Amino acid sequence: MNLSTKVTNGRGVVERTTLGVAVGVFATLAMGVVQLATGQQGGIEMAFPAMYGVEDPAPRVGWAVHLFHGGLLGGLYITVVSHPSLDAAAGDSLRGGAVGLMYGLFLTLVAVGVVMPLWLSLVEFPAAPPLFGAIGTMSILTHSTYGLVLGALTPIVRDK
Repeated sequence: MNLSTKVTNGRGVVERTTLGVAVGVFATLAMGVVQLATGQQGGIEMAFPAMYGVEDPAPRVGWAVHLFHGGLLGGLYITVVSHPSLDAAAGDSLRGGAVGLMYGLFLTLVAVGVVMPLWLSLVEFPAAPPLFGAIGTMSILTHSTYGLVLGALTPIVRDK
């Protein structure tokens, strides 16, 4: 099997991205279990709904938004790691988990540290954190969980 066959495995970009969205949603559920188990669901219940104009605590809206974002970021991940120059780096579950962990840490820095504070400030959410102010042990743990699950499962579903 040559590299181009392994990278796409007969799948087009849309099919691979759809698989990434599904794995991203699953990884977000795993992340959410960690958040619930540690009592860290405030962001899901308050901040995520506020990003879309919902002011009161709205756990269902928050979970929908969280799963939506996780799916989009999963689609982005599988598209990037399916590129021929990165395919070998994330080609099995162990290496994929390591690459996914790095992706989770990157998301902590960019999404939690920059995007979310800016977005919440723009919608005038009263509890919007300062830049990098929401990065802490729990955000690192939960986004690492997301990345590990995403990275470990991506080679399995991508290469089937």
